Amino acid sequence: MKIFFLTVTVFIQFLSTHAMANVLYEGWFEVVLGQHKVGYLVERYEFTGEKFKSTYYLKTNADGGNITESLKAFAANDLSPLSYSYTAKVDKDIKVIDATFTDPNPDCKPDKVRKGQECKPLVMTATINDGKKESKSITRVKKGSIVSTFLLYLIMSQKNGLAEGNDYSYFAVAEEDTNVYSGTAKVSTLEKVKGRDAFKILNSFKGENFFTWITPKGEILLTRSPDKNIDVRTVDGQAEATKGMAYNAQDIQLLFNKKIPGENSISNQRDDKEQLAPKQSAAQKTEEKKKKLFEKHPVKEGKKAGVPGGLGIEIKGIPPPPSTGSVPAEPSSPEK
Repeated sequence: MKIFFLTVTVFIQFLSTHAMANVLYEGWFEVVLGQHKVGYLVERYEFTGEKFKSTYYLKTNADGGNITESLKAFAANDLSPLSYSYTAKVDKDIKVIDATFTDPNPDCKPDKVRKGQECKPLVMTATINDGKKESKSITRVKKGSIVSTFLLYLIMSQKNGLAEGNDYSYFAVAEEDTNVYSGTAKVSTLEKVKGRDAFKILNSFKGENFFTWITPKGEILLTRSPDKNIDVRTVDGQAEATKGMAYNAQDIQLLFNKKIPGENSISNQRDDKEQLAPKQSAAQKTEEKKKKLFEKHPVKEGKKAGVPGGLGIEIKGIPPPPSTGSVPAEPSSPEK
């Protein structure tokens, strides 16, 4: 098993093919439980101002658990975590997490950890709000860890990262609970998905196992949990992804800075007008999210907050639908 951490020159090879790119990847997906569509997902990855940025929005119907979930995360150019804001709403329960990371020893780079040097851990400060009370936590995070949404790009940053037979181990912060977990990713064969070549990857994280099919360019085509019979499938655009589903364009515009992603693509167009949101305190950001996203859905008093087990769909860079924690059976070929 290859244990890997990031080097100072991480992503130079990848970014050279997307010179000064703003949007690295964006796409729309449908969430399918069994044979029934239960929701949709839209996500975007960007490289802006020497920072990586991950944004996604997930919505499911009653059959999918009535989940609304969003994330906006930032990482340095070596993928070291900087901050993230996570929001989840299940029926009338909400959970808002704002986390920031500080590095007490910035001269000790992740590549030095790889060479065996001891580095002081990062310090993650998180504010968690359930609509009724707010709590704070401070967690030491092993240097070399990532925020889990960036896992795909961590794999791609390695030499021959998306190559058959490569096995990786990693440490990542789970955005939905602020804990750090170890995980593994195993790159398998190339298979056809909707007529396109894609590497099949088995990812194990938080005791859950799932398969993801990713093109050599880093485009996610399909994520499958055989244990829960859930697929997250790429589609051609917003209209197909949201067909038959409740669609609130205003929420998505707010999350994506009024620029709703178009069709699945790798974009080489730089947009210098893109501005990051002004810096706010954790309390200000929490109150803003509650007001903008949940003002029409007040939290029911006395009901326990948080995301229940249930369907428990979690969307990450390689999104993990839930499983029983056992090794999943080999799925059938995604090409039908």
